[in-house]
Amino acid sequence: MIFMAEMDFATLFTYATVLGGFAVSLISWLLQKRKETELMHRELYQQIELASIDLFRFEGENEELISYIWENKEIPPRDSAKYYCITEYTGQILNLFEMTCRFKKQKVIEDQVFGSWVKWFFDMWFAPNFPSFWEAMQLNYTDELQAIMACGRKVRETFNESNRPYEEMEESLLRTFYNDVGIFTKSKVIANWLDKSKTRA
Repeated sequence: MIFMAEMDFATLFTYATVLGGFAVSLISWLLQKRKETELMHRELYQQIELASIDLFRFEGENEELISYIWENKEIPPRDSAKYYCITEYTGQILNLFEMTCRFKKQKVIEDQVFGSWVKWFFDMWFAPNFPSFWEAMQLNYTDELQAIMACGRKVRETFNESNRPYEEMEESLLRTFYNDVGIFTKSKVIANWLDKSKTRA
């Protein structure tokens, strides 16, 4: 009986040692995979950041072209080369927005990072000619981006119906937009963005 007990103990000790080694190996593997995933996420987001820098550079070098979005100018005919170029410029912005939305959905970027993009989404809706181009282009984009753009359309329509100066309504419109985007993305961080921004200030 003593011999059997010693055997059982030795066997259990061996099993425990093997399982312990396996657990350590598994934890090490998971940590390594986590590091690799975090690195991949950083690299993916850096691609968006670099693309946005290129876009800002393009805007600085093409003031006349981008003015057709950001100023209240007559939109060129749809069959003109200029209209095509304006559409391509608008598409560059929307492609960045779409990638950011996809990365948010896939948890490549955190709410805190995505929230820093939301104001740009908002600003597009108050570029005088953007709504016209969005109406022509929206079917080219994902449901997620269309839903967020719908939030933008809502605040723009609220402003148009108010007949009040933009400066008087900016904060309330922004607050509504962040709240609606936060509800859609199920993010309290985004919904309460303005309050947290004031706290940080």
